[in-house]
Amino acid sequence: MIRKIAARLMSRYGLRLLGLMLLNSNTAHAQTLLNVRENSYRAAGIGQIVCGDRGRQYVSTGSVLSDRLTVLTVAHFNIQRGRSYEVDVGKCEFRLIDKKGYAVFRSKFSILERGGGLDLLNVTRAVDWAVLRLAMPVPRSAIPLELGAKTTYYDPNIKYDLVGFAVEFDNFKSLFVSEHCDPTKESENSLVTLHNCWSGPGASGAPIVTFDGERLTLVAIHAATADDEKVGVQIAGRLRDVLDKVL
Repeated sequence: MIRKIAARLMSRYGLRLLGLMLLNSNTAHAQTLLNVRENSYRAAGIGQIVCGDRGRQYVSTGSVLSDRLTVLTVAHFNIQRGRSYEVDVGKCEFRLIDKKGYAVFRSKFSILERGGGLDLLNVTRAVDWAVLRLAMPVPRSAIPLELGAKTTYYDPNIKYDLVGFAVEFDNFKSLFVSEHCDPTKESENSLVTLHNCWSGPGASGAPIVTFDGERLTLVAIHAATADDEKVGVQIAGRLRDVLDKVL
């Protein structure tokens, strides 16, 4: 609740740096929550998957990859798990949002491959990914995300950030970044990532990245929060095979 209130205050008053450092005794870093209006991430190819149906709008986060036509997001971007209902992809679009909150790019898309449907998502989050193909490439001004090493290893000395959209940030109009996350593997052979990044409604699909000032390297995506545990999907296994083939 404190995090949500702080995020709303930051969004409302245009504060760039959240004054609260979100501490966790199980992590090596202090997390900082930022509004990205003036942050270097604002040029990143990170946008929204927006689906509208039956008077409702559903928002997820998606990452543009190197060919500027492929977008990675969660499998449930158009699946309403509570109602076992799937929104037609024709009612969805990908958007890039500028720092003023306006959509500067919109494109329809098709699903190249989805990790799993509703039945599998109820079993494991390892399949909670979808690879999309845009109808048109994103502008050259958007910086695409690069894939990390095929073998996922989370270095405790490297800074990992989660970047995405959430209702707490100007009602999905501002990109946010949760800095200094500590992702770990669920187990040695699991494709599921556990992390302590901040997230909120709309952040499903948000990339966990490293940023060296020039290159954005994608290592995982946020999938869901379950029982106060943040889970994501590594860029490995079948997902990595699909991306290597497409890109």
